[in-house]
Amino acid sequence: MMATLQDVEAAFLRADQAGDTAAASVLAQEVRRMRGEAQEPKPAGRTLADQFGLTARAGIKGLASLPAIGADALGGIANTVQNVIAGRPGAGYQFKPTAVAIDNLLDKVGLPKPQTNLEKIASTGAEMMSGAGASAKAAELGARLVGTAAPLARDVMTRLAADPMQQIVAAGSAGVAGQQAKNNGANGLGEFVSATGGGLLGAGALGLGRATVAGVKSMIPQAQQIQLQRIDQTINVSLRAGGIDPETITPAMRNALRDQVGRAMQMGDLDQGAIARLADYTRLNVTPTRARLTLDPFDVTQEQNASKLAAAIGATDARLPAIANENNRRLLSGVDAFNPNPDRFLTGQQAMAPIQAADRVMEAGKKAAYDAAKDIAGGEIPLQRGALNGVYDKLSKERKLRFVPEAVMGTIDDILNDARAPFTVNEVDSLKTMIATAMRGTQDGNVKGALKIVRDHLDSMPLNPEKATFGGNQVVTEAGANFLRSQDALAGQTKAALDNARSQNFNWMTWRRSAPAIEAAVDDANPETFVKNFIRSQNADARDVERAARVINTSQQARDAVRSELVQSLKDAAIGKGNNSSTGNFSGRQWLAALDGISAPKLALFFEPQEIETLRALGRVGTLETFQPRGSAVNNSNTAAGVAGVLQGILKHAKPFADKVPFGQAAITNPLQNATLSVMQRGATNVPKSLLLQQPANARSLLDPFVLPGIVGGGLLTSQ
Repeated sequence: MMATLQDVEAAFLRADQAGDTAAASVLAQEVRRMRGEAQEPKPAGRTLADQFGLTARAGIKGLASLPAIGADALGGIANTVQNVIAGRPGAGYQFKPTAVAIDNLLDKVGLPKPQTNLEKIASTGAEMMSGAGASAKAAELGARLVGTAAPLARDVMTRLAADPMQQIVAAGSAGVAGQQAKNNGANGLGEFVSATGGGLLGAGALGLGRATVAGVKSMIPQAQQIQLQRIDQTINVSLRAGGIDPETITPAMRNALRDQVGRAMQMGDLDQGAIARLADYTRLNVTPTRARLTLDPFDVTQEQNASKLAAAIGATDARLPAIANENNRRLLSGVDAFNPNPDRFLTGQQAMAPIQAADRVMEAGKKAAYDAAKDIAGGEIPLQRGALNGVYDKLSKERKLRFVPEAVMGTIDDILNDARAPFTVNEVDSLKTMIATAMRGTQDGNVKGALKIVRDHLDSMPLNPEKATFGGNQVVTEAGANFLRSQDALAGQTKAALDNARSQNFNWMTWRRSAPAIEAAVDDANPETFVKNFIRSQNADARDVERAARVINTSQQARDAVRSELVQSLKDAAIGKGNNSSTGNFSGRQWLAALDGISAPKLALFFEPQEIETLRALGRVGTLETFQPRGSAVNNSNTAAGVAGVLQGILKHAKPFADKVPFGQAAITNPLQNATLSVMQRGATNVPKSLLLQQPANARSLLDPFVLPGIVGGGLLTSQ
């Protein structure tokens, strides 16, 4: 009796379940042959309804492919358990595969089946495309549903949902190629290889098509202008979001950013933070890596572990360690471009010089005014002493009388109580000099306060010349009367000259006390601590520093000296005192902390906006270069994401064994280490892909482990 198709199919299923691959292969070929012979005669022509029915069948089977995976697994377990209980191992399936059950159901519904080779190829391709689209959509919905409750599951599903168009095209071309191989009599392995190749070609063709369309669009002038505006807008918005003024971007920097951002925009949505970080790297001419732009824990882990592996195996030509070392050198070169000077005594002297020069000019003007008054009077001008009495009232009111030094108070008492004691402009200046010396020689706040009251009174009190009197009832000749009238006029002129001198003296003294930095400079402060105490100190008020800067910046040498000292203080904070640019490791966090201590208003007094942005970029990039987020596995384990993690796991377990066998290190360990390092470094310097939002793991990369199933699935699902 001749075996029927059903008999051969049952025998195939028993052989396949029993693990008899040879018999299963022969029976599979026989099933194909008998199915081909049992086909209905080729129809005269398909109607539109038939074509719709074929499409519906493929779509339904594709949509069911995802749940079919779980159903088939459960059915296989149930069949095995039932057969073992019944004592009939290999007796066959009680539960048919889902694809067979769906086919039978669709037959009963009346949907047409593909009959010709062309229909089978088209149906398989449509089925695979439907399944890939459904899988991508399900992954997208799953990621939304999971939300932040399960970050790892959300990330996996987000990546599975990445670029559904690529997944659909890859799956469709894989299904077509796999079915073509099946129609030509290929076995399961042949179908798999053919499907994989077809999927790669389909995905590659899609990428090529996209690039071609983008290239054609870029050649149209109007489209170029629109695209350039979009790119510039994206850059400006990203920079502002990152706290960077777009006006500080040079034309060369903008062109570099346009190139990278423009290419990234063709791949997907962009991460504004990554663009701002790229701008900092571009400004400093420092090489960014993927981890430094994305700040993704997996990327950081992979790059840092790659550097560790390179050091462990002595891979001196490894790219990532070289980039890290070069970036540290370039950061320090960027600092040195501001000419920091460790000789703080010299920079202090240079910073104080224009203040001291202005002080000498104003003092000379005051002296010249007093000398002019003396010339009018014909010599030293005795002053009226009564105005000096007011100092006692002011000291008493402030409760500072007892704190005035004895030498100063004694001199004031002598002037007021001894008519023979001279009281002229020179005596007033001598008294002020005595007060200044006493203020520098004490740290007592009360004493300084008392002396300040005395000094301020001397500066503000009226200086009226003494007028000689001749008694009364004298008989005066006409000549004598004319002399007395001339003396009265001379006294008025002397008074006006004294008022002018006094005004200049008041302006001079007011300027001297207008800012602590000015007061310190004219009082011969220690140059070594001048900039530290009176400019960059947090206790130095920005408004006081601004008054001093107006004078300092009149001299380019003085301005450069302040800049050099400020940058030197930042450098000391970033690399530590005693280190230099050849041996130091740049700390962005310490740099930024020191920079914030100076404050933006003070920086703006001595640096241009672009220079300030460069100073801040140095700190930001320096921080990124040593960034290790929570969630990264650096120094905690040698695991990372994706293929690199798999290779690291293999290396971890294979190395101890390989190192013990002859030539194992040269034949196994070294090549595996090099391959692992190569994969771990892959894509680290691909800037455009590093700018993508949430980075769906290279959504268009044909080597992405979450896209490969869509490519090769056609072969797997079309195999018997």
